[in-house]
Amino acid sequence: GTGGSLRLTVRDLYGRLSVAVPRTARVEFVPRGADAPARTERTELTEGPAGWSGRVPAGLTGLAREGRRSGNRGVQLWDVRATVTCADGSVFTTALRLPAKRQRRSLVPSSRYGVLLVRQYTTANGSLAVRLAPGVRDGLRAVGAKLRRISRSSH
Repeated sequence: GTGGSLRLTVRDLYGRLSVAVPRTARVEFVPRGADAPARTERTELTEGPAGWSGRVPAGLTGLAREGRRSGNRGVQLWDVRATVTCADGSVFTTALRLPAKRQRRSLVPSSRYGVLLVRQYTTANGSLAVRLAPGVRDGLRAVGAKLRRISRSSH
């Protein structure tokens, strides 16, 4: 299957986290429009020069399968959020954000679907989201829709 991973860094923007000390993060993959996550992954956070970092498996093929199982045919949209637990017992949930200029599209092999067209992007409110098109047919539909939008905007 297609694995991949999501690396996250918790940054101390206001100088408060150095006292709380982030220890773990629970990353949730939530189908767009749903309240409950379809999948949750956990990671230990380690302190580094940029903040506290960890890595969770992205499991893109599993996400696509879960999306199809819940009735999402075609292109699937997934929101990604994290809940951080600190050494002092405090807990906070936050949206994940892509580093500047890191939005990209990828075509990755999938043992279940042949290929997955994957696009990580920033939503209007700045949060990380993932668009998945499982299989050749859905991938071609997504590419065709993008080409039509480009064609319309150039006229």
